[in-house]
Amino acid sequence: MSELFGKYLFLSPATPRDIDCDMYGLYSISFLNLNNKPYRDIRGEFSKFGDILRLTSGAEGTPRNS
Repeated sequence: MSELFGKYLFLSPATPRDIDCDMYGLYSISFLNLNNKPYRDIRGEFSKFGDILRLTSGAEGTPRNS
């Protein structure tokens, strides 16, 4: 994870005890899109680390990765 901190200045990962999958075995990540990256760019960044089932936007228009 340390290599990501230089690229993502506002990255604040959860501690391992806070990370758990849902009843379907999927993980969710919520984040703020402070740089206003386009949906396409965000999907591209997260897809480097695994499959993306769904990418949705929160109440403030901030994409969320599931």
